[in-house]
Amino acid sequence: MQKSDSRVLYDMKLTTGMSYIYGPDGKKAHEEAIEYDKDKSYRLVVNIVGKVAQGKTSLRRLLIGEDFNENEQSTVGIEHELVETLGTTPNPGNFWSKVDLQMANVDECNIIVGKHVRKRLENSQRQKKHKAEIQSFLKATLLSYFMLFLYFTASESEVSLCPWFSVMLIVSLAFSGLLLFGSLRDGFGMTLGVLCLVLYNDCLLRWKSYELFEHLEYNVCLMWSVVYAFLYFARIHMVMAFSMGISTGLGFCFVLCLMQPPWTQEILSHNVFKDPHLHIFTMCVLIGIWTLRHPEIIAATFTILALISPFISKAFIFSVLSGLGCGYSHVIFIKLGFDTYVKLLNKVLKSVSESRRNRRFICYFLGIIPGIFITIVLEWKLSKQWFVHAIFGTFVIIFIEVCHSFLEGKVEANPKASISNATKVLDSKSEASLKFVIRDFAGHPLYHSVHHIYMMGHCVYLIAFSATEAKRNFKYCFAEILYWLQAIFVHDRFPSVRAFIIGTHRDDKSLSRDDIDMVSEKILNHLPRQFHNMVVWNRLTDRPVFYVENSIRNPKDDDHLYLRQQLLDLAKDSMKPEYPIKYLYFYRVINDCRLRGRLIETLETIEQLCCEHECSVTADGELEDLLNYFHESGEIIYNSYDNNQNQLVVLDPKALVDIMTSLVRAPPRADRQAEYMLAWNTVVDLGIATRKLLHHIIEKSPLVSEEINVDIVIGLLEYLDLVCKLDLGIDGRNVTGEKCYLLIPLVKDTLPYPQNYWDDISSDTILYFDFGPVVPKFIFTRLVCQCTSETHVDVGMNGSYHLNVCTSKALFTFRSGFRQSNSFKIELLDIKESATPTQQLLKIVIRGSEQESCMELTKRLCQKICNIVDRDFRKCRYKIGVMCPFEGPHEFCQNEHHIFSLYESIKPEGYHRVLRIDLPDNKEFWCRGRQFSFRHGQIIVSPIQNAHHQLERQRSGLWDVNILDLPPRLFSDICDDLNIFNALGRDWRLLAETLGKSKRQIELLKMRSPRDPCDALLQDWAASTTEATVERLVEKLTRMERFDVVRRLEDYIQGS
Repeated sequence: MQKSDSRVLYDMKLTTGMSYIYGPDGKKAHEEAIEYDKDKSYRLVVNIVGKVAQGKTSLRRLLIGEDFNENEQSTVGIEHELVETLGTTPNPGNFWSKVDLQMANVDECNIIVGKHVRKRLENSQRQKKHKAEIQSFLKATLLSYFMLFLYFTASESEVSLCPWFSVMLIVSLAFSGLLLFGSLRDGFGMTLGVLCLVLYNDCLLRWKSYELFEHLEYNVCLMWSVVYAFLYFARIHMVMAFSMGISTGLGFCFVLCLMQPPWTQEILSHNVFKDPHLHIFTMCVLIGIWTLRHPEIIAATFTILALISPFISKAFIFSVLSGLGCGYSHVIFIKLGFDTYVKLLNKVLKSVSESRRNRRFICYFLGIIPGIFITIVLEWKLSKQWFVHAIFGTFVIIFIEVCHSFLEGKVEANPKASISNATKVLDSKSEASLKFVIRDFAGHPLYHSVHHIYMMGHCVYLIAFSATEAKRNFKYCFAEILYWLQAIFVHDRFPSVRAFIIGTHRDDKSLSRDDIDMVSEKILNHLPRQFHNMVVWNRLTDRPVFYVENSIRNPKDDDHLYLRQQLLDLAKDSMKPEYPIKYLYFYRVINDCRLRGRLIETLETIEQLCCEHECSVTADGELEDLLNYFHESGEIIYNSYDNNQNQLVVLDPKALVDIMTSLVRAPPRADRQAEYMLAWNTVVDLGIATRKLLHHIIEKSPLVSEEINVDIVIGLLEYLDLVCKLDLGIDGRNVTGEKCYLLIPLVKDTLPYPQNYWDDISSDTILYFDFGPVVPKFIFTRLVCQCTSETHVDVGMNGSYHLNVCTSKALFTFRSGFRQSNSFKIELLDIKESATPTQQLLKIVIRGSEQESCMELTKRLCQKICNIVDRDFRKCRYKIGVMCPFEGPHEFCQNEHHIFSLYESIKPEGYHRVLRIDLPDNKEFWCRGRQFSFRHGQIIVSPIQNAHHQLERQRSGLWDVNILDLPPRLFSDICDDLNIFNALGRDWRLLAETLGKSKRQIELLKMRSPRDPCDALLQDWAASTTEATVERLVEKLTRMERFDVVRRLEDYIQGS
């Protein structure tokens, strides 16, 4: 059979389309879709974060529709896993249901690939389409008369006693599948379809239905013929066609094999092929089938019939109309049955059995029911030799199964060339369902140091806090909310990251509506402006808080439904850019590795698994792009920038958490091996692990592949700042001759040697780092790791480590060759509720005998901080400076302390990594007419200058200040004034045009920050140039004739 025949038969719904999809056209469409097509992601990661005992686990249960557990234990400490990953399929009208992630991965791959294959098949153009349709019509006609000949030939008495129906089916199947259509699948489908036509003809000739209207007038005859013709065979073709559509036709045929038709003596003695009604009816049935693609045939037929009806027999009119009605209805009910099979029955059968053969046998069994119904309607009787007929009917099923085995083996022999599941192609009109991957983070601070490995991908965050606790102690509760906002801001690398602030325990008896409103108002007033665009705002209250009661499961709860709807809307708006659909096959690789329990594999093994699972990434760099995509999605961890670590793929971030948990969770002393007893004691007491113990834990882990070099895994843990190597003694080893690593999660809150921690003196070099709205705790941890790996750590003769580090302070000694050593300390200044930039400072103090070496070490530490920010915190804009030595108030701010800048990070569009930081060796500063200078690391206060020079210097400093250094309240007022729509167009849009922004850039700013576009504009301007000063802003506002904003700035300058 020509490949175009399969397409025509499928388009006319005469076959299910399996042959067409598995054939050359389907193979070509599949190959082209895999190679060229792209699609969006249909899943989003939702991370539930918050401190311990805030209702995070109950919130997760609420979202996925699980029952509330009053005795739910908190996901805290080391007795529970850090993250519980669950997949959910959202439905805003109901509670979402939990689904198996592995099955969802496979289904999503099949559905999306099937959708693209179907689209290509539908869009493909065929030459000589009408010629193919005519050929298919002629072949269908030939098959119809062939089966009619076999059927009515068997009506002779000596043949009718034999199992003639089974033989007729086998002969017809062979003739249709092997000779006529050249495709077993299409041949089988056409044979069963033509069998319906044969039975229609049998009924027509036995019942002589066309004689019922002979006594009626022509106009009445025509009307009743139309009605009766469409309804006469309804009970027959509805059951038969629908049964064949749901793949139960063979069971239906098996019942007919056991039966004997009630042939009359007239049929037995009469040559039915001389009856014109048989030919008229047969051809009209075939024409009726073709009207699905060419509906104009119906109109033309009725027009011709109306014109010639006075001149032809009424019986012929009935035969024509009944044939057209049967043909058209046959196609409609087959399509309806097949849609039912694909969308409903096939899914039910798959839940019963994964074997295709088992599912087919179930369908055969179900086909017995419509078969019995049809035999009763057609008045067929059970054959006297039913046992022999049953044996031959079984032979028919065996013949079909042998053919199916041949077809399936042919497909499986070359899976890359065709579709593995044609049903997904046929059912691909609907989009893949949106899925959330919900992660419940442990709230205990012990695990906070590993949370950042889950924040590398594109995620949405739910920050949970207890409304009752917020009422009792708002300051402490808001500090936790702010901590998580800052953690999300610095770790998540996507510019459009969004976070929900969720208040739990809404219906607690101690809370009133006024209490809830009060907490919401406080959060609104204290929330820094930098986070206004990151949090999701509640449209109902215009507050950044959503309240839920996570102990109830009321499907009509407005707050629950609204939260779900907001998540759905955000998920649709946050879809990642389109990606090649061939990447979907990588889910099979992930599933395979997770089923085998190997979550850390080599790149070479991943490449082999991709070939085994049809994930064809053969082009140069294509595998790396694939791994980077899944890394950004949060599914895996892959570092493509390191030549050693890019040979390692972590297929689930939980694998690294499990390794760290194995280190943190020291086994009982009775279970410790003797050779590791001392090493475990050091871990428990100091948080330091030996290299031997670390190797033992990783090698013992079943999650790590045997082919992986353990040192590469340790390198990845170092890269993620989960462990850091210590520089011990002279040769980098401890007293037992081993290298050691500091475990960041086990760093204590207090210094182990507080007596050695010295106070600042005037000769120290002191610098401050201001990271804007971000608490520098995260940067502090990484800086400690890098300093610990490079600076000298003394080891006592008793094996004690003189490492003076805690979570907020660190003291180090640095040696460079044979030069005298320098000491330096790193401190985190206190972080308070208001979270103003002044209170978010990182401080380094360097002490040494030589000023030159101190300044060299200072620049080295600044470069380390710059590298850390460039690698892990690219959103941060920071400033390195010195503290004003004078008492307040200060020139540029009203705070008690003020930082004068030595260096500021400028990250314009197309930003590249800063290779070197150049701190000035000598720089002068003025504060309200008072001068001081920074010279070679020292603060030197100058004598007071004359009054005129003081005022001129003061004015110059005020006008030259960067706009981001304006007081936060003044900056907010300026943004609010310019955000308001101006009828003359003198708002933030005009300011953007004066700054050189194009219309597209202006729209992007509006999309990035819909609530405060002026803030985004000024931030962008300040990040792209050093000329973003108050003087330049006043010039542009004056040109815009916004004198009200200019007056606000001048009042501030004069008041200062």
